Amino acid sequence: MQALNALADGPVFLFLLTIGASAFLFGAGAGMLATSVCSNRLGWLAYVIAAGSLIPSHVLGGALDHIGIVPVAGLGFWMVAVGVALVRPAAAMPGLVTPGTT
Repeated sequence: MQALNALADGPVFLFLLTIGASAFLFGAGAGMLATSVCSNRLGWLAYVIAAGSLIPSHVLGGALDHIGIVPVAGLGFWMVAVGVALVRPAAAMPGLVTPGTT
């Protein structure tokens, strides 16, 4: 019961949300930099947002107590940007290697 009570607490949920978002963004950024699926800028932006979401909010305190949630909101904007980049025509992305072309 104590474990369930701790998980139901607000700050623990925010902590798990920011850790999950940063893990997702670090993995997505590494995948984007290793391949040429999307622009490298989106991969580096994923790294920046992921590093920002790792800021321990309890250290800053005061008005900045929940600053770590701001990069999680940036995750939503980043996902929209990646979605737009993925549906753009391949001709609009220079340097992208499409299958079947030389």
